[in-house]
Amino acid sequence: MSGKDRSSDLAKQATFVFEGTVRKLRTATVPDVPVDDRTAVVHVDRVAKAPAALAGYGGQDITVQLGPGAALKRGQRAVFYTEGGLFGESLAVRSLGHTDVGRTTSAEQSRDPVQEKTAHDLEAHVADADLVVRGRVARVRVPTASLRRPRGPVSEHAPRWQEAVVDVDEVGKGRSPRKQVVVWFPSSTDVRWARAPKLHAGQEGVFLLHKGDAPAYTALHAQDVQPPHAAEEVLALARSQRAPRRPRPAPGRARPAPGGRSGS
Repeated sequence: MSGKDRSSDLAKQATFVFEGTVRKLRTATVPDVPVDDRTAVVHVDRVAKAPAALAGYGGQDITVQLGPGAALKRGQRAVFYTEGGLFGESLAVRSLGHTDVGRTTSAEQSRDPVQEKTAHDLEAHVADADLVVRGRVARVRVPTASLRRPRGPVSEHAPRWQEAVVDVDEVGKGRSPRKQVVVWFPSSTDVRWARAPKLHAGQEGVFLLHKGDAPAYTALHAQDVQPPHAAEEVLALARSQRAPRRPRPAPGRARPAPGGRSGS
C-alpha cells in the first residue's frame, strides 16, 4: 500500500486526526492512563478532523497511546490518526497509525485529504484574523485597562483576562505600527476557556489576533497561536489575503454617502 493510500485509509477510520510534535516519551497528561514504551505526550499543532468535543484541542498537549510495533522520537512531527479518548485534565487517545511529516513527499502532501483539510481550515482562520504577526511573548501581566463588568457576583465562567506583550518581528496581515502588540487571553481553566491559548513569556510563534470588546487584540481560539515551524506558511497565506487598498476619489468628486448615493 502506497503512503497516499495508507493515509487515506487511516483518515477514514480515525475520529481524531491532527498534526503534532512529540514532546515527551513514557509519560502521560492523564493520570489514569497506564504508561509504557508506547506512551507519548504530543503537542497538537493543528487539528484536521475531529468531533465537536475534540475540535478545540489544537495548541494543547495530549497523551497518545501507540499501536504495537509503532515508535516515536522526541521532537518528531507527524500526522496522527487516532480514536477513542479519556477525558480529564487533558486528553488521551489511541493511535491507529501516524505519518512522519518530515518524510512525506510534497506530492503526497498535496493529495492527502487530511493535509488538504488542514490547509483549508488554516486558510479560513487566517482570513478571520484582523492582525497576523510573527513574534515572541516578552512578558505576561495583569491587564492595564479593564472591561466594564456587569453588576452582580463574578461568574465561575469569568475569563480572568491576562495580557501578553508580544515583540513583533514580522507582520503578515493588518497594521502594527509599533514593535510590540498587546494581546488579551483568558487565563481561566474553566471548561469555557480551557482550550484557549495560554500565553507565557518566551513563547514564539505566529499570532492570529482579533478585535472585539476588549481594549486590545485577543487570542481566544486554539488556532490563534501557530508554532514557529509553520511561520513561513502562515505568513505567506496571510500576505496573500491582504485586502487591496481602495482607490481615492478624484479631486472635486464627492464621496459616496453611507447609503450608497453620492452627494448632490
